[in-house]
Amino acid sequence: MALKTFVKVSNITNLSDARYCAGMEVDMLGFVCVTGNPHFVPVNLFQDIRGWITGPAIVAEIEGLDAGDVAFVLENYKPDCLQVNYLLAQHIETDLPLIVRFEPRMNWQTLSKQRISFCILTAEQFGEHKNEIPSSVGVLVENVNEDWLAVLLEEKIGIALSGSDEISPGFKDFDSLANILEQLEVD
Repeated sequence: MALKTFVKVSNITNLSDARYCAGMEVDMLGFVCVTGNPHFVPVNLFQDIRGWITGPAIVAEIEGLDAGDVAFVLENYKPDCLQVNYLLAQHIETDLPLIVRFEPRMNWQTLSKQRISFCILTAEQFGEHKNEIPSSVGVLVENVNEDWLAVLLEEKIGIALSGSDEISPGFKDFDSLANILEQLEVD
């Protein structure tokens, strides 16, 4: 079952979310690799989860990480892509594609010259800045409601969703993800 648009799911912390999203053919799964973040996934848990899934590209979400710690993440998580803040995007040395979250200080022309593959924006930010975004940068809109879903599909814009904690191991409420993903399934 394919989806009608590109989908990235962030804050994956458990096997249940990872397997559900992989089964729904989500394009990217994001794992927070910054100690102290409430969604942090330690290397050993990450490797256990990654061993059970195939399909989606793996994103190391390292917003807030010091540039000196990036090598540890690259070596131990072996991601396909990095999600970084705008400042780190300007200083990081990697060949991996980068994802940045919109910040008001961003310079769209500079962004298009970097290795930025995607920019994450809220629906409101997308509405305000959609004419400024370079065609070389993909757009992922977060905090999507059903009203925005039709607009994003019409404009062929990607969607950024978020995983949630398990109630207990193996027991999970998928309502928040399922409401959007089931609407995105190709008939």
